[in-house]
Amino acid sequence: MTKIFITGDSWGVKEWTPENCNDRAEEIDKAAHRGIHTYFQRSGFEVHNLSSGGSSNGESIDRLIQYIDKETGLLDRSQDYIFWIITDPMRDLRPYRDPKDKLSSEVIANKGWNNLLVKLFHQQCERANNLAKQRDIKIHLIGGITSFTVEDVKQYENLIPLIPSWYDLLLFPPERKMVPKRSIWTSQTSDVHIDDIDLEHVRIAAGNKLSKRVVNEFWNINEFHRIVHNSNGFFKLDNSHPDRHGHKVLFKKLMEYINRGTS
Repeated sequence: MTKIFITGDSWGVKEWTPENCNDRAEEIDKAAHRGIHTYFQRSGFEVHNLSSGGSSNGESIDRLIQYIDKETGLLDRSQDYIFWIITDPMRDLRPYRDPKDKLSSEVIANKGWNNLLVKLFHQQCERANNLAKQRDIKIHLIGGITSFTVEDVKQYENLIPLIPSWYDLLLFPPERKMVPKRSIWTSQTSDVHIDDIDLEHVRIAAGNKLSKRVVNEFWNINEFHRIVHNSNGFFKLDNSHPDRHGHKVLFKKLMEYINRGTS
């Protein structure tokens, strides 16, 4: 039986509703619908879902490493599939507020919010690629909260950019015009807030221009989230996650890929 391994944040866990948004990890299996997990299971696949709400990209890779190493022999490289749903790269800087003001220092060093996001994205892609190379496996990337392009990951020979943007599958034409004009972009700033950045530190260290740019880049991300998630039907249940129908759209694309590989 072909096995499906899924790692990622809350987008890979299930269909979220106002009623189940506070489920503890041990209660997730009781959820009525687990999105692509449920669709794969109903289609006869053995599913191992390592996704966890609020997870960073680094934590998603950590869980995958631990699971593969613990369950030696479980993964059949010839027929199984690993899907990694990409989240907000900024989560790898948690805790955002610390005595050394790490977040503000990183923003300054990378000359902006967007540049820092790209750097963090590539750091975890490098880790994932090294893992895949060491274990002689391929990891299939799905753009979740954070989207990317095939060009962005072409240097990682063991990473397959299968679905660069789940959003692209779900957005309606008018909403597509709002997509940021850059290759790696995130649809929301997750749990980081503008107050987590010491803007006075940024201003003193790097000047008013960078301080203003950071604020603009931050709020541009949140403006996309506010407008799209409040209007797009696939996000209607909690305004933050695709519902089961959004998962079904993704599942069909993944099945097209799997069927091409087995035909």
